[in-house]
Amino acid sequence: MKRDEKQDEAVIRSEVSDYKTFLKENQRKTNLLMNKFLRFSILIGPLLMLAIRAGIFHSVTYTSCLAVSVLVLLLSCIHYALIKREGNTLRAAIIAFLAVDLLLILMNSAHIGIYITWFVVPLISLLFCDFKIYAVAVVLNYLMMTLSVWIVSPYYAGLRVDYENAFQYFMGRMGGFSIETVIMVVAGYGLCKVSTRHYQELIYTIRDIAKQKKKEEQLIRISMTDELTELNNRRSYDTDSGLYKEKELEKDFVVFSIDVNGLKEANDTKGHVAGDELLTATAECLTKVIGSCGKVYRTGGDEFIATAVTASPADFLEQIKRRSASWHGAYGDRLSLSVGYASRREHPEADIHDLEVLADQMMYREKERYYSAPGIDRRKRYSK
Repeated sequence: MKRDEKQDEAVIRSEVSDYKTFLKENQRKTNLLMNKFLRFSILIGPLLMLAIRAGIFHSVTYTSCLAVSVLVLLLSCIHYALIKREGNTLRAAIIAFLAVDLLLILMNSAHIGIYITWFVVPLISLLFCDFKIYAVAVVLNYLMMTLSVWIVSPYYAGLRVDYENAFQYFMGRMGGFSIETVIMVVAGYGLCKVSTRHYQELIYTIRDIAKQKKKEEQLIRISMTDELTELNNRRSYDTDSGLYKEKELEKDFVVFSIDVNGLKEANDTKGHVAGDELLTATAECLTKVIGSCGKVYRTGGDEFIATAVTASPADFLEQIKRRSASWHGAYGDRLSLSVGYASRREHPEADIHDLEVLADQMMYREKERYYSAPGIDRRKRYSK
């Protein structure tokens, strides 16, 4: 069992850089939260003054109340400046703990009995998820608590008949506080260890889930992408077509059907590298013309489909023709495309399938005109 725990810890430590990032951000937010508490604590002075006026506290002076508010205000400003300027978590945390502890000292000096609050301060430090900060909080808290008890010992020893002097009262009170501090240290250490391990495991799990999700997204992208042209493939088009069938098409929705002329001739006479060049050139041409307002798919060997939203599909057709006519490659100097399109504006009752059929019909008419030109035989087998 111990061996498995060590292996788990080794795995967790491999993610320590991300955990440190989380820890740093968590500590910054905790410091900001403590700063809000310090600013709220400035109101303690005025509240004490109201209590004095109401006759609730008789041993507290207005001067003490003013000192409490001024001190907390000063320390909260120093604390906030450290957070914003240095980002020093430990130093800022010490200032925050010191401010709260001094606030408790002043209140105890005014004989406002608060004891359990002393042990709340170190427990709050557990929010930082850092053993060093917790240790500093405990030590500082114990020293301030000792000072506070020493200050008030003469007063409370005089009220008690079971203590001969202030020192006896001090030793008795600090004996109890010391035992409680030891219990708190052990419990706090356990809580800090459990919370630290929990957060480390949580960060590791989140990273693992993120990696798996990214891997899944990459596999989906690969399955939806044509390897040669890096366009969307037939599977992607079928998926998108299903979505288009489920909703109303926009008025200017257009389907383009594109076929590469002479691909067989290029493959037979110059090799498949020449044919691949024509296909990638076609993909580039269509992407530049349609890609900004639509989506381009390679659905077969020399077959492409594009969808777009445009009120001027004829302009797109002209741009495709112009770009393809000006193309020159390493293995060929001619790119000929047969293009057809059908728009929802011209066929308001048509769905995505109907528009595809109409675009194909126009494209095939273009292709027939191309192959009916003198000297071009689409059935001929060319030799290299």
